[in-house]
Amino acid sequence: MSAGAGSVPVAERPVAQPDATTGSGRGPLRPAPTAGVAALAGLALVVAVLPAAAGDYVVSLATLAAIWAIVNMAWNLLLGYGGVFSLGQLGFFGIGAYGAAWMHLHTGLPVPLTIACAVAMGALAGLAVGWPSLRLFGPYMVLFTLAFQLSLLSLAQTGLPGITGGGAGLQGLAPLGLFGASTEASALWVCGALAIAVAALCAGLLRSPFGMAIQALRDSRRTAEARGMAFVGHRVVLFVISAALTALAGALYAHVIGLVVPTVLDLPLLLALLAMLILGGPGTLAGPIVGAVILTFVNDRLSSTEEYQQVIWGATIIAVTLLLPGGIAGTAGKIRRHGAGWLDRWMDDGSEDAPGDGRAAERPGGERRGA
Repeated sequence: MSAGAGSVPVAERPVAQPDATTGSGRGPLRPAPTAGVAALAGLALVVAVLPAAAGDYVVSLATLAAIWAIVNMAWNLLLGYGGVFSLGQLGFFGIGAYGAAWMHLHTGLPVPLTIACAVAMGALAGLAVGWPSLRLFGPYMVLFTLAFQLSLLSLAQTGLPGITGGGAGLQGLAPLGLFGASTEASALWVCGALAIAVAALCAGLLRSPFGMAIQALRDSRRTAEARGMAFVGHRVVLFVISAALTALAGALYAHVIGLVVPTVLDLPLLLALLAMLILGGPGTLAGPIVGAVILTFVNDRLSSTEEYQQVIWGATIIAVTLLLPGGIAGTAGKIRRHGAGWLDRWMDDGSEDAPGDGRAAERPGGERRGA
């Protein structure tokens, strides 16, 4: 097919290539590997020492923040890096929570195996939902995934009382433990370690050829497909990975709380998680963690205004979208990059007059300074 005058043929149009620091052709979106390793090491240190420095209540909030961070990191893979706007994440969270709870109560499997089974259930559900939904576009896909979640909510409330327990849910789950101890500290260490592992997995995935292909497809589908990248196939795989990680968070939540009720599939929680992701910054590796930590503790402080929480979450999303379009992490990255660029320019300007190099700096047009 011939191209119009002044246009570039599709097969030759350049694809945005991820660089060493960004992973996206649209600009730096994630830190360099060394900075990422240092950040994860610092986070691991905080998780390790927090139980000794804070009370059980703060530790329990940190555990919830780690779980919400896993959900948001999985969602960020779809929304931030894949350009897939799915509102069905809580459906996979609920599958993980109910799946782990049912397996534990009816089979007597130990907690690690129930969590593993829940992750497998989430992956299968992700394949079943992602394969048809990713062939839809725009509002149709959003409605498809949202309908999936709301259908599960209805089934959890009334449709499957023998499996989901109806409105009472499933109760009496064993808590998370470590080396035989089931304490708030052990729950934090397990959830925190898994959250750090998920963060490392996401970072490695996004720097892999698969991750680069996903971001290229997000930036320009036609160009990426012309280079042999399968649009639906790559996105289905990403959808399955995201669903499995979200189910992992649901299983952890079930054992941390000790019960599962239909509210884990309700819209207020979806709105809160979306506010966390938008506040932290979609399309960044640190954003989901930052947003989850901040809003988990802020939500606890606002527990006395529970009837207004949906209004607060909605206002948070609107305010951040208008004032900080890239979220906290995205805005901080822009400031860092602009500051580094200014410093580089300043140092380049200063080096022109540096003595000892035996050369005089030239003015534009070839005129030497000092002539």
